[in-house]
Amino acid sequence: MTIASLEHPEGVGRRAMKIAVILARFLLAVLFLAAGALKGMHPKESVLSVGSYHLTPDWISIAAGISLPGIEVVLGASMLTGFCLRGATVVSGTLGILFAGGVISAIVRNLDTECGCFGNLAITPRADFRTLGLEVAIVLLSALVLVKAHSTSTRQGIQRSSDRSVHRA
Repeated sequence: MTIASLEHPEGVGRRAMKIAVILARFLLAVLFLAAGALKGMHPKESVLSVGSYHLTPDWISIAAGISLPGIEVVLGASMLTGFCLRGATVVSGTLGILFAGGVISAIVRNLDTECGCFGNLAITPRADFRTLGLEVAIVLLSALVLVKAHSTSTRQGIQRSSDRSVHRA
């Protein structure tokens, strides 16, 4: 990066977007790693938390409650390392949408249930509008990372193919 690119508004915008994507990945990584680790330490509570929403049959609640901590840890690791980033952002955004639907359902049905976001941690909020805000943030951060990861990989692919064309000539 040159000083000239910082002076040009487009260079500043690109740098700001890169910083935003790095922060989004870091926030998602910390969130998923913490949530997965805390739930993973208490799998029974994780299963009970999923079941407390009364949205799925018991067998699905059990499967989701047991598998969710591992999925969240893998998502967090992917956000940190960038390994399979596009797939991880699709999964994290999808989970955010599913979780938001569960929270909306709990709010509408006036369920008095903990969100279960961070296991049985004492600061875990009820399934309410604060929790819904968290889920919306997950979706928006995932969308930001996905769009930038896609545009970067597309640009890099175009650059690589044009480099090959130059070498052939």
